[in-house]
Amino acid sequence: IAGYDVLQDIQGDPAMLLRIDAPRPVYQQGQAILITFGAVILVMGLLAGVIIGAYQQRLLLSRLEKAEDRHRAVVEQTAEAFLLIDPEDMQVIDANRAFYRLFGFSPHEMSKLTLYDLDSGSRREIDAAWRLACQGDQQSSSSRQWRHNDGHVVDVEMGASPITLGKRKLMSCVV
Repeated sequence: IAGYDVLQDIQGDPAMLLRIDAPRPVYQQGQAILITFGAVILVMGLLAGVIIGAYQQRLLLSRLEKAEDRHRAVVEQTAEAFLLIDPEDMQVIDANRAFYRLFGFSPHEMSKLTLYDLDSGSRREIDAAWRLACQGDQQSSSSRQWRHNDGHVVDVEMGASPITLGKRKLMSCVV
């Protein structure tokens, strides 16, 4: 900012013109405050986003755990034997306690079994039955004979439904 004044001599006549220049830091201070304020708002927004994201993730995981516990309780505590099979290689993916009790296998033993190990039919018969079961999106049922862990044969009525888990197509079986 600049200011001007006329200086007079001792007779009162104008002697010189005085110019005063003073820096005005208000504009620079305002700019600095705006930059600081913008940075604070940005950091607070990012911090709030991180906190909200973490809270939502925790809430989602909590809900997911509850849903998984509910699902696991239904599958594990149901009286019907439940089995999850990969139709590509007939590998047993999962089974419930009722299945273990009915057929005498342990969870460790089940993880190594395929449907070919359980079904007493020939490989050709098993493949044909599963091709029919996997063709549509409908539930299919059939009467089969499956092997117990001790070797005796058990007559079973089995219902199979195709399900999708991620990108994998699996068969859910109730025996």
